[in-house]
Amino acid sequence: MEVQSWDGRRTEQCWIITDPLDEKTLYQTASTQLYTWSRDQGWVSNRSKGSWSWFEIGITSEPPTNDDNSTSTSPNTAQIFDGLNVVQKLRPDSKEPLRWRSHSNVLAERNIQEHAGEVFDYHHELWSFIKPGDRLCIYMCAKFRGWNPW
Repeated sequence: MEVQSWDGRRTEQCWIITDPLDEKTLYQTASTQLYTWSRDQGWVSNRSKGSWSWFEIGITSEPPTNDDNSTSTSPNTAQIFDGLNVVQKLRPDSKEPLRWRSHSNVLAERNIQEHAGEVFDYHHELWSFIKPGDRLCIYMCAKFRGWNPW
């Protein structure tokens, strides 16, 4: 799978999504960490600007029903992934998606490398937002012309 940006806008794709997480699984989970074998596009014109291909972990849920008055999700963030209709959960205060950067690719690296992302342990705020029935989604992201994670 590949995501590529053609301009200054963020480009993203849900790459992996979990089954709905039940209460027992959430209770027993001490941490989660993403590992990828990936690389960026292999070149960069200005190293001081940093890496613009990365991976994020986010919380998604089932779309609200017509009789659901929930404000924790938005129909504007609906996504279809592998036949599943899911929505990104939003922060109650800012209405921004509940997503966190796991890791970036090594800058201007042509060879695929293993990357270990951030450890989201039980102190991380992710666990205060996730509820039974929610799913975790891994996003591949890129920004600016020519950037893409492989």
